[in-house]
Amino acid sequence: MIVIGRASVVTDAAERERLSRTGPRSRVPVRDGVFVRLGSELVTGREITGARATR
Repeated sequence: MIVIGRASVVTDAAERERLSRTGPRSRVPVRDGVFVRLGSELVTGREITGARATR
């Protein structure tokens, strides 16, 4: 999958507080709590087919 777009750091204090409470959660330890907004302008890729997972 390829995503083309712009990334921007979330600087609004209220939005940063909301994101801190509701997620997303980082997979690695972070100290500064920086959030980056990713805006997608183009999403492209291909479907990979094969055996279906059973539930």
